[in-house]
Amino acid sequence: SAETSSELLDDMNQEDAAELGELLEFHDSSAGGLMTTDYIAIPSTADVEDARKLIGSIPDLPENFNTIFLVDDDGKLSGSVPLSKLIVAAPQEKLAGLKSELLLSVPADSREKEIVELFDKYNLLSLPVLDPEHRLAGIVTVDDIITLLRKKS
Repeated sequence: SAETSSELLDDMNQEDAAELGELLEFHDSSAGGLMTTDYIAIPSTADVEDARKLIGSIPDLPENFNTIFLVDDDGKLSGSVPLSKLIVAAPQEKLAGLKSELLLSVPADSREKEIVELFDKYNLLSLPVLDPEHRLAGIVTVDDIITLLRKKS
């Protein structure tokens, strides 16, 4: 309920409460309602060594970490690099040169059905969710989709 949510938010630290408050604004059956904000994004101008240092500095990596998302100076999604490419690339190689050819994303208000169809059609592990300004707001993971489908069956 709204009352319980408010009480829980009051008991959380300010940063976590602000993030959770933003997520609660989305409808449960939308991309925004399904997404997590637990992902790794790095400037599209970075190189492999920068990405490896960033990953090494994060004490608790996201549970389903398989992709690094590239963003421009405004936080707009510009690409994604699979972790497998990062592992075998030379340290000085630019991430922009490693990004996947196909960049799929959805607006935060996209419906469940559209998201499930994209995961099925493209065999995705994660799908970026964009805010109205095309900034990376979060990602939907394959685990989120499996949970959703289990609830429906």
